[in-house]
Amino acid sequence: MISILQKPDAVITGQKVYLRPVTDEDATSEYLSWLNDPETTRYLEVQYRGGHTTTTMRSDIERYNVDESVRWYAICTKDDIHVGNIKIGSIDWNHQFGELGILIGKSYWGKGYATEAIKLVCRHVFERYGLRRICAGYYDDNEGSRRIFAKNGFKVEGILEGHRWSSSVEKWVDEYRVALRNPEVSNDNG
Repeated sequence: MISILQKPDAVITGQKVYLRPVTDEDATSEYLSWLNDPETTRYLEVQYRGGHTTTTMRSDIERYNVDESVRWYAICTKDDIHVGNIKIGSIDWNHQFGELGILIGKSYWGKGYATEAIKLVCRHVFERYGLRRICAGYYDDNEGSRRIFAKNGFKVEGILEGHRWSSSVEKWVDEYRVALRNPEVSNDNG
């Protein structure tokens, strides 16, 4: 198995986007606007932290970049525009799985960037780190995430009834738990 200490990762290149490690230079006013925009963060846990500042953003970048249980990447277009971030976090190296999270700036929605970024990061962590599974969750009323995860081969493995508060519909909604299994690794018994 690959050592968990192999950071930072190289650039991961796709057709529409490439992924690279998040750096302090990514702490821009545009990124800060994503974090403080209720529509952009309505399905993300970061919405509950509120009041994001350049200082808190830089602190998060520093913290994630030294945390051995996180692999965090900036999503950039071919013309070097930073459009969002994607991470595999809460990596459990003993049981070989991690949790996927993604943020795309609202002005970049609907362009296929999230779909490709998920494909790239999953393939990368499967190949480089030998993870067996990547898990994720989405709110019942988040149709965009439902489609993107399905396009990338994630399967629904469970539904947590009334588990998340959705500010979109102002009620408790189900959380769908999905996972993608590494096709190159034996997944016997789970």
